[in-house]
Amino acid sequence: MHDSGEQQGTGSDELEITEHDPLPKNVKTVLSLRSRETEENHTLQRFLESIGYSVEKPYFVVFIVLFCAAWIVFNISGKHFGFKPFDTPPFPWLQGVVSVGSLITAAIVLRKQYRAAAREKRQSDLQLQLIMLTEQKVAKLIQLVEELRCDLPMIKDRHDPEAETLKNSPHAQTVLDVIEQHLNKEK
Repeated sequence: MHDSGEQQGTGSDELEITEHDPLPKNVKTVLSLRSRETEENHTLQRFLESIGYSVEKPYFVVFIVLFCAAWIVFNISGKHFGFKPFDTPPFPWLQGVVSVGSLITAAIVLRKQYRAAAREKRQSDLQLQLIMLTEQKVAKLIQLVEELRCDLPMIKDRHDPEAETLKNSPHAQTVLDVIEQHLNKEK
């Protein structure tokens, strides 16, 4: 280990992280956000999400097919084995069970999609805020570099219209207005 606080990896694929590297802090922040979202869920919500994760697995479809097949075979072959079938063709009880199961599954899937959409919206809002902040910082850096260029006697002073334009950070509403104008022209 070096005195500078760097962590040295032995393999060529390992990531070198210094003590001033923001990556570990950023990863902790993202994991903390996800953990907080999970902790904010009610017990019922976590239960429904676990069912939702089961519903999206391929074995769920296999289970439904096997369940329906077993129900039908049991009720059709019941007379041959000496017991009375509880659901004769056209299997109204099976239709009821499948209908209720479908309704519950649809509600669970819709709730899961709603939560995923809300999470994606929060993430896109955060991403937009970070992009706007980054854009403002870059505009400020361009402005400072332009001022430095003008102040240094050894650099020839010249007018750069592109830098002049880029050093001014546009407001979000201005960007939205320009986008809407272009979209309206395409219609």
